[in-house]
Amino acid sequence: MTIIVVKVNLHDGVTVNGRNNISGFNNLGVFGSAGVIAADLLDETAAPTGYTLTLNGAFTGRGGDSSYATSSPDARFPVEFFQSDWYVAVADDDAATFTLGNLPAGATYTIEASASNGNASRPTTFSATNSTPASVQYSPGAVDPVPQPVVLTGTVPVGGEVVLSNIGSSAYAYNNGWILTIDTGPATPNVRKSSTFDIETTLGTITTATLNSVNVFDHVTGQVGTTVSFAGAATDEITTSGEYTLALGDGTGTENITVQVNVYGVAPSNNPLQKDGAALASLTGVQLRITSGANLTGSELFYSGTATTDASGNLSNIDLSSTSAADTDPVLLHMLTSAGDSIIASETVGLI
Repeated sequence: MTIIVVKVNLHDGVTVNGRNNISGFNNLGVFGSAGVIAADLLDETAAPTGYTLTLNGAFTGRGGDSSYATSSPDARFPVEFFQSDWYVAVADDDAATFTLGNLPAGATYTIEASASNGNASRPTTFSATNSTPASVQYSPGAVDPVPQPVVLTGTVPVGGEVVLSNIGSSAYAYNNGWILTIDTGPATPNVRKSSTFDIETTLGTITTATLNSVNVFDHVTGQVGTTVSFAGAATDEITTSGEYTLALGDGTGTENITVQVNVYGVAPSNNPLQKDGAALASLTGVQLRITSGANLTGSELFYSGTATTDASGNLSNIDLSSTSAADTDPVLLHMLTSAGDSIIASETVGLI
């Protein structure tokens, strides 16, 4: 599971208590014109996320005062966060929205926003794309502590954009900023072909299992709670690295889990094979040996006496997943044709 937290502070530019430069926040002060106001939002550790923030319509101004808040209801929001804001006249607040861009489509988002402004008669209603609830009002008033930020949740749509709006009910709409949490869900399991692996399921005791539509239930070696263990043979039918669907069933329900299967081997770099400028095409009975290391003294990793080349002289990829070969390892490819032609080539193990 990947969770990314992005904090945004819409400040008034005042250095009092450091409210224009809160640690862990993207501190933004340019409010008066539409456009991209953050080309690469930072997460709470100051790492770039690639997410963008665009102001779609200008705010009227920005303000703040220490009297807006004397304590915070939540340690994730320093009290200084509630002490400054951007504001926009209600006649213009429909346009003064924010677009969060480059978000991962399909991820779950949570936005926690507030509109503390020192005036209990000026609440602000927040809404966001596909949000639950559809809208929610932040009502200022109490200052010790101020009200908890309101919460909107939803799913990032195709296109990766979520629009956040702030609508006022009297004179102005306000926005102190927000915390955005992106949850991409469970991480895709990475499995090396031919290796044992475990999968987490939400089902009960598993009674069926297929990988890439091939029955692999006979390769289930056990289940402890929600953890299902598979023998390496479950991936035998996979020949190319990629994402594959593992379909599980417990007799009552089913669950599809995406699994990244990594096939390690050699993609011959000297294809098509040639002799005197002519392709060594459609060969059969080719002896093929791969040894470890960059010299002739390496140990044998693979041998076949029945290798072939295609009509263009290409030798197929060689799967070394069941061997000790690791990614980027140097190996030597030795080939001997039935006509006595010999080829030795240096290769590097990688995903095939």
